[in-house]
Amino acid sequence: MESRRAPGVPEAPTHASLVEAKYGDADPRQPRPNPNRGDNLSGPSPYHDSDPNVAAQFPAAL
Repeated sequence: MESRRAPGVPEAPTHASLVEAKYGDADPRQPRPNPNRGDNLSGPSPYHDSDPNVAAQFPAAL
């Protein structure tokens, strides 16, 4: 496919290139269960670097 690519056409984005563009050399955020709770679905964000005063917003079930 490389031989058929027109000159000046950029590479397609990949997961790795998008992660590198967003985070650079830093480690990307990793969701992990909060200690002693075992879930990521209730309470604050599962990201440990999130503000604990911000509660998760769930859509209303109809």
